Amino acid sequence: MHNRQPIPSCWDQRLAGMALVMALCAAGAWPLAAAPPEKSPLPPDHAEKLAKGQELFSQQVRKVLIDQCVRCHGGEKTKADFDLTTRDGLLRGGNSKKPAVVPFKAKESRLYLFVTHQEKPHMPSQADKLSDAQIASIEKWIDFGAPYDKPLIDKGTTTAKKPLIVTDEDRNFWSFRPLPRSVEFRG
Repeated sequence: MHNRQPIPSCWDQRLAGMALVMALCAAGAWPLAAAPPEKSPLPPDHAEKLAKGQELFSQQVRKVLIDQCVRCHGGEKTKADFDLTTRDGLLRGGNSKKPAVVPFKAKESRLYLFVTHQEKPHMPSQADKLSDAQIASIEKWIDFGAPYDKPLIDKGTTTAKKPLIVTDEDRNFWSFRPLPRSVEFRG
């Protein structure tokens, strides 16, 4: 017979701890292995709708968005972290983390619900409600997939900040002056 030595209790604890870690890792990885959420399928005529939507955007919707929305949502300011100057920004949404537009579904889109005053905050917030014709254009544009032909504003042409120039007067400011020699401490 073999003389087996008992496994020290510290090994039992280590093995139990490793088993627990492996179980937790496996449980945590389970959601990662799950299938991604299904995207809504594109309508069979989506190419035609996008072409019509792009035409509608360039003829009508672009002007409404620039005149009524960009001032607060993409120009110098970006209220609620919502920048609609690009389609990506429109689909990303703002602070709510919900898209402002659900392509091909105007009645489910937050932008449509806000401009029709069906949901708060009513938009535009500091102006009169959009006209029925403007709202109809936005609704049709969203139902056509909400395409953009180009960003609403060209952010590349914004004025660049001037380089920082430090003058002699600036260098004379108290916090930029050299420290005086310290006096010897006699204790």
